[in-house]
Amino acid sequence: PQYIEDVVSTYGVDDYKFLTSLPGAGNWGNSLGESRLKVVEKVIDSGVLPNNILEIGAGSSWIAKKLQEKYNPDTYVITDPALKEVSGKIEIIRDYFPSPKTLDRRFDLIMGFNVLEHVPDPVLFLANIRKNLTRNGVVILIYPDCETQMLSGDINGVIHEHLTYFTEASSRWLASTCGFEIRS
Repeated sequence: PQYIEDVVSTYGVDDYKFLTSLPGAGNWGNSLGESRLKVVEKVIDSGVLPNNILEIGAGSSWIAKKLQEKYNPDTYVITDPALKEVSGKIEIIRDYFPSPKTLDRRFDLIMGFNVLEHVPDPVLFLANIRKNLTRNGVVILIYPDCETQMLSGDINGVIHEHLTYFTEASSRWLASTCGFEIRS
């Protein structure tokens, strides 16, 4: 449908403005970034030392720089149509995932923070992630659980840029349908 194309195409325009402060852009954004970093560090410190990392829809390279500095992976790739910065050892692909530039590449760790709710087809999105994942690779996706808001009738969780809404049950179904095991 046209409205989905309209929403998706807005992320690639040069003057796109994020609704939420990004990590590196202020206290609120940094606190969100720190919470995401803790999740990633917990996974890595549990024995998943990634050589190749893919971050989807990063918005900024703030998390990438922190992980690059601490773990020094061989490659760190960000795919994001709205990201305009250039960042040394971090490869930035200004495109949507999946990008033709990552089709034949494999990653030990693939991350997406507040991305899944913005994609038109979450099943296809996860199928493409699976194609880019190494055999023992790990995927970290963080996105809103809207069940409490929806059950209480709170429509503040309905945002014009969100194309899909998830509950824990629908998240488990999605992961299982796409062949993923949920660790937490």
